[in-house]
Amino acid sequence: MPTIRPHRRGPATDDAPSAAADRRSGQAPVSTNPKLRRSPLAVALGGLLVVAGALISVGAYTQLSNAQEVIAVVAPVARGERLERGDLQVVRVGIDPALHLIPAEQMAQLIGQYAIWDLPQGSLVTVGAVGPSVVPHKGRAEVGLALAPGRLPGNQLVIGDQVRVVSVPDPGAADSQVRSWPATVVDVSPPDGNRTVVVGVELEAAVAPEVAALSASGRVALVLDARER
Repeated sequence: MPTIRPHRRGPATDDAPSAAADRRSGQAPVSTNPKLRRSPLAVALGGLLVVAGALISVGAYTQLSNAQEVIAVVAPVARGERLERGDLQVVRVGIDPALHLIPAEQMAQLIGQYAIWDLPQGSLVTVGAVGPSVVPHKGRAEVGLALAPGRLPGNQLVIGDQVRVVSVPDPGAADSQVRSWPATVVDVSPPDGNRTVVVGVELEAAVAPEVAALSASGRVALVLDARER
C-alpha cells in the first residue's frame, strides 16, 4: 500500500491571529505602507520658493558684478569747508549711472577742494558736490534779484556772466540818480508764471545791502557786459 505522508504546515505567524481578530471586530486591516499624497498648493508654494531663491541669487550676483569703488564721506563736512583726507574713504557699492558718483581714483583731486553743499556722514560724493571754490567768495556777497521782462538782457544769462546791477530811478523822488555796480552771475532760475526770473549775483559785500533793498522794491535792472575776453 502506498505510504501517505502527512502535510506539514509551516510555523504560524503573527499575521494570522491579527487578521482573524480584525475580521471578528469588523475592522479592515490597516496598510503598513501608505502612499503619501502631495497637496497641489504645497507643490505650487515650493515652486515659488525655488524661483524666488533663484531671483535673489541672480540679483545678488548682478549687484556684486556691477559694484565699483567710489568715495564716501566718513565725517560731516559743512558747506564751504575744505575737504581733508580724513573726511573721505573708499567704498565698494553697486552704482546707478544716474547718481554720477566720483570714482575712487579721483580721491587725490578732491583733497583741498570745498564742499558746495552740506555733506552728511555716510553720503556718497557726487559730481558737483565739491569744487575749487565756493560762492560767495571772501569779501563778497550774493544777492538774489527778481527781475521782470524788460529788466533783463535779451540774451539768456548763464553762470559766470559779467553784469552790472543798475538802479531804477524812483518816480516819486525829485533827485534820483542812476547808479550801477559790477557783479557776476552765480545762479539763474527758470521764469515763473509771471515770466519773472530770479538771478543770483555776486558783488562786493559793502554794496550788497543797498542792492538788496533796491531789489526788494523792484528798482533794479541788469546789463550784460561783453562776453568776449
